[in-house]
Amino acid sequence: MEQKDQEGNKEYQFIREKVVSKRKSRIKKMLLSFGFTIFLAVVFGVVARAVFLCADGPVRRLLGLENEPNTTPAARPTPTKSPVRPGTTPGTQKPGADVGQHSTPPLKTPTPEVENSLTGEPTSFFPGTATPVPTPGEGESAVPTPGKPSITPGVPVTGEPSASVCPTGAEEITPTVNPNGEPGNPEDGDAAPTNTPSFAEQYCNLFAGMQEVAKEVGRSLVTVSVFVNGIDWLSNPYQTESQTTGVLIGQNETKLLLLVNLDRIQSASRICLTVNKEHYEAELWSYDRDYNLAVIRIDTQGLPEQFLADSKTALFGESSSLTAGTPVLALGNPNGYVGSMDFGVVMSRQSVYYITDNSVDLFNTSTMDSEDGDGVIVNLKGEIIGIITRTMKSGLDESMCTAVGSTKLKAVINRLAAGQKQVYFGICGEDVPQSALSEQGLQNGIYVMEVESNSPAFDAGIKTGDIITKVDNNSVYSFHGFNSVLNQKASGQKMEVTLWRTIRMKAEEIKVIVELGER
Repeated sequence: MEQKDQEGNKEYQFIREKVVSKRKSRIKKMLLSFGFTIFLAVVFGVVARAVFLCADGPVRRLLGLENEPNTTPAARPTPTKSPVRPGTTPGTQKPGADVGQHSTPPLKTPTPEVENSLTGEPTSFFPGTATPVPTPGEGESAVPTPGKPSITPGVPVTGEPSASVCPTGAEEITPTVNPNGEPGNPEDGDAAPTNTPSFAEQYCNLFAGMQEVAKEVGRSLVTVSVFVNGIDWLSNPYQTESQTTGVLIGQNETKLLLLVNLDRIQSASRICLTVNKEHYEAELWSYDRDYNLAVIRIDTQGLPEQFLADSKTALFGESSSLTAGTPVLALGNPNGYVGSMDFGVVMSRQSVYYITDNSVDLFNTSTMDSEDGDGVIVNLKGEIIGIITRTMKSGLDESMCTAVGSTKLKAVINRLAAGQKQVYFGICGEDVPQSALSEQGLQNGIYVMEVESNSPAFDAGIKTGDIITKVDNNSVYSFHGFNSVLNQKASGQKMEVTLWRTIRMKAEEIKVIVELGER
């Protein structure tokens, strides 16, 4: 029976009540906790202060800080004098005057004395400081009088430059002015030179100077119009017109001689000099395909008198002395537009371009390059030092403006202007490095890379791979030297040439006789 009762009670255990004590108020508990925290903070603060006071002395002795001076900022002095009205001397202000009516507001703090960097004496910059101010003598007035220097408190009346303080606190020095009105040097009293132009003015002057050079050289540059006739695919005739730059290289009462690039006119049906949009007929006078140069001739009859009066023969300079970084001008139509101008510097001049019987020097500039551009490169003296080329860029950076140096072209231009034929030998080659010559046991020579067919050299038996060491017992070191000897000869003359030729792995010296031609 009892077991049944116990089992039944287990089923209703969840409804049993448990008697617990009454909970304390939550606010009361928070107040007790807060008060206990404050009590602990006070106790810890008192203990920490006691420990600090007890340990301060031993710790300072341990760290060696007991003899260190205790720096205390000094109190700023209190001004004892009231500000003085500008234009009056100290001591002349009436008692009881209203300071608030002064034009200069009263100073709240004194300004320390600053030593004048020019005189070495202490100078006060504001009234009311310890520096004495001179008072006007008998018969003198504190009001400025024309012809007499005005007396201002704090400013020395010695004729020396005075010092003042800028609002930012930096010292400002006013230079003296000489009787002639020019600013003087505050240190030695000498008159300063005229005002130095600013960087912007110098920059503008630089471009103005370049424009003057370009204008002067422009008197030697003309516009040449090239007309080409053709027939389209419908058998209709047409004519195209292009323009290039001509360089005036010769002028007399009846003729003008203009130097142009041969590739710009070689397919022309008609060549004209263009002046003020008017065309004047020209004719081909002479040309040289290897140098890509041609000379055209124009009758002066019918040309505008003003044009003839303003024109002048071009002046050619030396390109052999150019160095990288030399400033230059590009004139003519370097960017494809006639009459355009560009300026830059020489970027490199180590290139050599080999042509028949000679070589030319090339140099690159930083000026703009165009497929339709040509013209000349000019130095700042107004001398033509290069002719822009488009046909001698093989193996070079074709995106750069390339020019043929004028040094080696002068003789060629004179020959073309005179209408003379070129002495013809008929080889193309290159200079031989000294290291390669030493391997062959030679001291000088030029290498033959190609022998033109039906040329005097071909007829004499000169072959590709030969090294020419002498011409008429004159040692040859470069192609330019070889060409110089060649230009002293005339067509039909015979010339003895000494060769170094390798036959069946054996080198031997050979002498041949070449009868020169012309082209």
